[in-house]
Amino acid sequence: MPVPAQNILYRDYANKYGLYYKLSVNELFFKDCFLHLFSLMDELDQLEGVLMCSIFMLPEDTGLRQLVYERFLESDCELHFVLESIIIKNTNNVDELEQIFTINQLLDEKSIMNQLSNLVNENTIC
Repeated sequence: MPVPAQNILYRDYANKYGLYYKLSVNELFFKDCFLHLFSLMDELDQLEGVLMCSIFMLPEDTGLRQLVYERFLESDCELHFVLESIIIKNTNNVDELEQIFTINQLLDEKSIMNQLSNLVNENTIC
């Protein structure tokens, strides 16, 4: 999503929830690149919250996601996901979010299995 569109989403979300929208930091667009996210985690003690467009902007790796959650929880800084209207404030929120990742992974695996099944069926000689 283009950065200007993200900024509009962030401003609208902040206005809707009465949040103070201060600054937009944009991550580099490379797979598994989280330079800005991890550098921002060093500043969480000075922030009330951080907005991200989507939960799918978090690392795919469960261990890295857990590091992100832990750092936000220990700093009492909220993590907001604008498109999904999800807020991480406590460990219950983390558990609920991880359930979404688990379901998404199962759906992806099912999709892959369906694609393989279709491929095998298409190439089966009867």
